[in-house]
Amino acid sequence: MAPAYLFLGAGLEYGRLIEKLSFYASPVTFKTTFVLDNDLANSGAFGVNPVIFDMDGNLLREGDNIRTEFGFLLTNQYSNEVS
Repeated sequence: MAPAYLFLGAGLEYGRLIEKLSFYASPVTFKTTFVLDNDLANSGAFGVNPVIFDMDGNLLREGDNIRTEFGFLLTNQYSNEVS
C-alpha cells in the first residue's frame, strides 16, 4: 500500500437514477494517505513528512507513514456511448 487512500465524508448525491449524469458533494471530508513503504515515506513521497537528519547526517526523525487532510469533495460521473 504505497499509497493507499481513505476518504470519510458526509454528503449528497444528485442523479443516482439518471442514466448518464450524477454529482456527489461532500462539504465535510477527511482524506487519509497511507504510505507503508518506508523508503517512499522517508523520501516524503505522496505528501507525507520526510525523514529529518542533522548536519552530521544523524537521524533525528523518521519519515511519516500517514497524512491526514480535511476538505471539500465534489465528484461527478458522465457516461456516453462513443461508438
